Amino acid sequence: LKRLLDAIATGADWIATFAFFGFFVAVCAQVGYRYLGISIVFSEELARLLNLYAVFLGAVAASRAEAHIRIDVIDHFTGGQRVGALLRIAYQLVSISFLLVLALGSALLFESNKDIPLATMEWLHNGHIYLSAALGAALMIIVSGGRIIEIAFSMGAPGSPAPITS
Repeated sequence: LKRLLDAIATGADWIATFAFFGFFVAVCAQVGYRYLGISIVFSEELARLLNLYAVFLGAVAASRAEAHIRIDVIDHFTGGQRVGALLRIAYQLVSISFLLVLALGSALLFESNKDIPLATMEWLHNGHIYLSAALGAALMIIVSGGRIIEIAFSMGAPGSPAPITS
């Protein structure tokens, strides 16, 4: 399970890195060509699309590493390791419930916009904008579900506290 979740996070991280690099190149090209008086009409739309993929797929890697923003005051005041592990499971369940709503809403928006082409890149459709959120949310649901299983198994092992990566 750990290798599968790490592979999902690593793959998402690589794709997010390439999307961010493409975003950076598109923005730099747009600025550079503007000084030359040349207009690249598709660069702004491409940059926006790649930014969304970088954010949502990068969030998958952050979710696996538990590097997302979290207020951990409650964690510090819990007495035992078992209570801390149960709290981490509760955090993951709340996260999954939010991600389910995000994935469903994004999938519905993808479906309703999949036939509308983008203004400057007609080979892509408006649905691809919402696909980034649906894909990222679905992968984060898998990672969060796996994290719950990891925490639950580590709770059952004698003498081994639930791993904390933050």
